[in-house]
Amino acid sequence: GDPRRERACIARVMLVDPEHDGALARLAELAHDQGRYDEAHRQFQRVLLLRPGNLEIVFRLGLAARRLGRLTQARECFERVVARRPRARRAYLELGQTLIALGEDRIAIEPLERVIWLDPVSEEAKVADYEIETLKRRDRALRLVRSVASPALAM
Repeated sequence: GDPRRERACIARVMLVDPEHDGALARLAELAHDQGRYDEAHRQFQRVLLLRPGNLEIVFRLGLAARRLGRLTQARECFERVVARRPRARRAYLELGQTLIALGEDRIAIEPLERVIWLDPVSEEAKVADYEIETLKRRDRALRLVRSVASPALAM
């Protein structure tokens, strides 16, 4: 529906119960979906105080953290999710992409391969396969540059 109307409805709920975890979670989701990642991040953290074991909230917090460039926090969130939900393809994909963003290319391959292993025909698997192929191309290019640069360095 209309995000403004939904926000107004949530605001009414929160007047009655300012710590209503469902309302806070929905506010965070709306903020995330509208690109207001800082607000989403704050709201997801509030919800986690109320629902510390909610892995969906941990996952969404990871997404917001990654958008804000808080890659270490995002990594921790996604690792927490996959540790408790070993079939969470999207969390493995996000973990792999976050590891790439952190420069941890070799470590990133394992969660990306896990996505493909879990469901080879899924959309997540297609993205994971693309990421792995990109890493392989980058690795081959780096090896080529090093092999060309090595003789020059010896002179």
